[in-house]
Amino acid sequence: MKNNKRRTMKLYTSMVLLSLAALFISMAGNAQTDSLNYSAETRHDSLVAYLTPMEYAFMMHEETNWLLKGTFSASPDLGRVAGSLKLSLEKNLIKGFSLNAVLFNAATYSTGECLADNSGIEFSLESRWYYKNQKELRKNKPTANLSGSYIALGIGYRKVAGVLDYEFNTSDLEFMPLFAKWGFQRRFLKRGFLDVGLMAGWNKSLSGSTESSLFFNTYVDAGLAFTKDRYKLDLDKLCPVMRCHAEDRFLLKTNLVNIINLSYFNGSLIGFIAPNIEAEFKLGKSPFSINTKLSSKFQYSKSIQSDVKENTNRIEPQMTIDGRYYYNLRRRMLMGKSGNGLSANYISLGVMYRGIYMNRNYDISNYKHDISFVGIKLGYGIQRMISDHLYLNINLGIAYGIQHSYRGGPVMKEQRGIIDFGFGIGYRF
Repeated sequence: MKNNKRRTMKLYTSMVLLSLAALFISMAGNAQTDSLNYSAETRHDSLVAYLTPMEYAFMMHEETNWLLKGTFSASPDLGRVAGSLKLSLEKNLIKGFSLNAVLFNAATYSTGECLADNSGIEFSLESRWYYKNQKELRKNKPTANLSGSYIALGIGYRKVAGVLDYEFNTSDLEFMPLFAKWGFQRRFLKRGFLDVGLMAGWNKSLSGSTESSLFFNTYVDAGLAFTKDRYKLDLDKLCPVMRCHAEDRFLLKTNLVNIINLSYFNGSLIGFIAPNIEAEFKLGKSPFSINTKLSSKFQYSKSIQSDVKENTNRIEPQMTIDGRYYYNLRRRMLMGKSGNGLSANYISLGVMYRGIYMNRNYDISNYKHDISFVGIKLGYGIQRMISDHLYLNINLGIAYGIQHSYRGGPVMKEQRGIIDFGFGIGYRF
């Protein structure tokens, strides 16, 4: 009986000692974790103190090891909706170097035919060197943030569908682009990014129906970005960037996204410039404004294929006049996110005009194609003021009206609706 009690006491004592040991180890581990967290937080606070508000908005305080990026753009062409949808993933390898993979890019591509932009799909892989990395390192800033100026080399695969040849046959074209880039990428406010630059390379044809060619063009990618960040953004630190207390009454702005694009193929020059200007007047201290936008896309193409000479001029004027109601402006003011200005979400109603005027010279023949559309537009949008001279505007609208078409015969008239999507990052004067 005594032996059983002794065994029980030994077992109980052993369990108590093991429990105490486990508790001690757990407390020591927690103390170490708290110490590490405290060190990380202290380093973060020290780093943020040396950043400007704009650098803080550009997420320069985060060690960004990977970035999932998505871009979407749509440009209603009256005849069709031309746009692109791109999904890419960038992974940091070592400080200053990364791999950027375009997992999916559905867009319209110029093939060297005169103004022949055809739908297609592309995949690519490129290595990037952020060459100003050492300068950031000397400033004691995080360097693995996938942000800054870079040089890139890459290779891809492109398939373009439904190209019409001179014998009126259609066939799919396949290419393998080999390219070099010089660009500039920035994250913005956790979920945004902008990537702009120049690209040049060799488009190697994998099809027998077309030739390989050299190309040079500009590019602008702006959209959403997702990654794992460690810290929440401090609104007080961002106030100088987001103009929390500004009361803008008048804005004069221009969108810089897709404002210029130039491409050169063997025997073919294709390019466009799309200047635009937008003016917005706030009606007193009310949440209403009047917005007017004027823009025009000037596109030119010249092609020499065998004995065939072809050139095309195309002008696409646009005008929109609408009234905007910033429905959550008061709420943003109460939360300290905005002054009584033009930085909030809005609903708009107005009129829209769009036109396409194309003149195509093919050997000795001439072809004209004119389309014009006038209608009423209902839209929804988000506008934000950034620092003193930048702005962000995303809007989606539906327009219904009358379209006139001329293709060398009688003018055709029809009622129709179009979807209008706009993504603007630009400069305000």
